[in-house]
Amino acid sequence: MDYLKYALLGLVQGLTEFLPVSSSGHLAIAHRIVGIEAELGFDVAVHMGTALAVIIYYFRDILMYGMDALSPTARAKGRSKDWDSVGGGRLLMLLVITSIPAAAAGFLLQDKVEAAFTSAVAISAFLTVTGIILLTISGRRGGKIDGPMGMPLGTALLIGLAQALAIFPGISRSGMTIAAGIAFGLTAGWAVDYSMLASLPVILGAFLLQVMQGGIALGGAHGLYAGIGVATSLLTGLFAISALRRVARKRNFVLFAVWAFAMAGINLYLYLALGI
Repeated sequence: MDYLKYALLGLVQGLTEFLPVSSSGHLAIAHRIVGIEAELGFDVAVHMGTALAVIIYYFRDILMYGMDALSPTARAKGRSKDWDSVGGGRLLMLLVITSIPAAAAGFLLQDKVEAAFTSAVAISAFLTVTGIILLTISGRRGGKIDGPMGMPLGTALLIGLAQALAIFPGISRSGMTIAAGIAFGLTAGWAVDYSMLASLPVILGAFLLQVMQGGIALGGAHGLYAGIGVATSLLTGLFAISALRRVARKRNFVLFAVWAFAMAGINLYLYLALGI
């Protein structure tokens, strides 16, 4: 049944958006396996499910940083509630800087990205790159930066450049941003948390752009399929975030690297031997 197929696509998106194995690569492969042509509107919708997972999982942190960012306005209006500075305003600035390269890359490389999504060979090549990156960071302690207040703006830009590469299917967004974060001085824990928060502007921006272009059908069967995909990606996304944070504490990304290599091989086999 189509309902089960769309639920499976949502499950794949939810698990692989945050686990550093590339949701775009896995989703492209899953579309071919279940025999459903990739639909940009549906794919953007299930990405919204994972964005909701981030908002739910980090709700208290988002609230804390948000209130801290707004506290100067609150004090100016004479409100009695004051907030200790936890870097809310700086975090907002960091996330904006991190988001700029991905937005620019998406605009400038749109044709090349679309071509890559239709190439099984390209997807396998990018999955292999993801595996290599994960091997390089496995076991690394990272630095001592554990929050926005100690994080340089230049580091946010470098993480953004790494994130921009993930517009290609098979390059893991979370893998690239976590690897860049650890390489440039973030603790493994904060690298994961920042990676999760940095996904929100990218996902929400893509969703709003698609809505403005009229590319998301919300009525009839398409709306139901999108709803199923959002629900499954939300639930599995919550699980994936929790699992990734546990892995980050152990700093062992080898299993994810092996998974990326295996999927690269499986994808080539499906394409070359089975014609899928």
